[in-house]
Amino acid sequence: MSAGPAPAPREAVRPVPAPTVPEDASPADAERVRAPAHGIVRLLTEVLAGRRPPDGVTAVTTPAVRRYLTAARIVHPARPSRGRPGPGGRAGAPGCGSPGGSTARRTPRVHVGLPRPDVAEVCATVTVAGRVRALALRLDRAPDGRWLATAVRLV
Repeated sequence: MSAGPAPAPREAVRPVPAPTVPEDASPADAERVRAPAHGIVRLLTEVLAGRRPPDGVTAVTTPAVRRYLTAARIVHPARPSRGRPGPGGRAGAPGCGSPGGSTARRTPRVHVGLPRPDVAEVCATVTVAGRVRALALRLDRAPDGRWLATAVRLV
């Protein structure tokens, strides 16, 4: 019986390099990005909730992001009233008014990471249509210094 050809010699296993943290990005830089990121998250949340048109955020988004926002937008049709004005619904139910008549909006929780000094990865906890959702986005610094949302996903 023949054992066939000898197996090929194995290559040495190369160790995987450890991820490097850019030395140019510090925690102070992340704090400076937090305020613009918070503003962009607020604007995008308003678009997703149907309170602002997608074209209203052209200064801080790319065309691809505006197309995604248009597709992911949650617009509620106007419901006919049931005879009496007011917020209606069960007290304390999502989307129902508070006793004062206004709906409470939570301030989004925003977390910022800087893989590079000109790129920010942002995740936020937002409330859209009465549901708590996660919003992930990538911000790139434009040549004029503004931050632009180049990728957005609502989870």
